[in-house]
Amino acid sequence: MHNRPWTRELPPPPVLPPYGPLEKISGRLETFSSECFREYFDVEAYRTSPLPEVSDGQRGAAAAMAIAAGSPGVGVAIMAESESSNDTAEYVQGMINGKPFRGWVGTTRLKSGDSVDMITEWQHDHYQVYAIALPEERIVSICPKCDMGAFGSCDVAN
Repeated sequence: MHNRPWTRELPPPPVLPPYGPLEKISGRLETFSSECFREYFDVEAYRTSPLPEVSDGQRGAAAAMAIAAGSPGVGVAIMAESESSNDTAEYVQGMINGKPFRGWVGTTRLKSGDSVDMITEWQHDHYQVYAIALPEERIVSICPKCDMGAFGSCDVAN
């Protein structure tokens, strides 16, 4: 149909967490393209995820016990956790300062020629992008669910 193939190569999954330290780069986008996809950004998608695998049966049993104990809300929450959610994100790629970049961020309004700041990590042959800022319009787009840092969900004792 319309001389387009029915299959195509999808972008690689997110690189989470970064392999090393992040760096800020600034410059003008020499080339830029983005495409919207749905992808997994939950902690289970991290290549270093230490979370144990919990089967749907185990999760269902825990939910049933919570409901039987008089906590239907907890039971519903436990079952909701079993559904790994994917988020809408943009896969971006292009050139900045003569070097290629690519990565996953939220919604962008960028085009070639824009002056941007990026939070990246150099990976062999490209910058892996984790956030892009368009200072002129005061817009920041970050990798979905990467807004709390390493200790975002930790309880801190007073």
